[in-house]
Amino acid sequence: MAIIHPSHQLLNYPDYPFKMMNNSSYKYAGLPLTPLMAQELILELFTGQTLHKQEMADIVEATHAERGGNPPRSKQNPITRALTLLKELGHAENVMIGVWKIGPDDANKIGS
Repeated sequence: MAIIHPSHQLLNYPDYPFKMMNNSSYKYAGLPLTPLMAQELILELFTGQTLHKQEMADIVEATHAERGGNPPRSKQNPITRALTLLKELGHAENVMIGVWKIGPDDANKIGS
């Protein structure tokens, strides 16, 4: 089980398999990141992986921005809420403090 340490910066992972798309085709282009959007991105990017929440948050926020989305407006971290909701749905597990395992690929069911 590989765990990505939170002190690593996104720039240290230039080959990370982002699923980039044309900004005009991103359904959340121009919108601030919300927990629902974060859920979709978490399932898309991290299914089958175990990693620190902060690393996940950095990558989700960067991916959302790269695709044309805006930063979150809420003071509450949308990643925290997204992980809580995914856990309630059985798609994420908090394996230890700050470390999450993302379950099966049910991204199509989230936000549909």
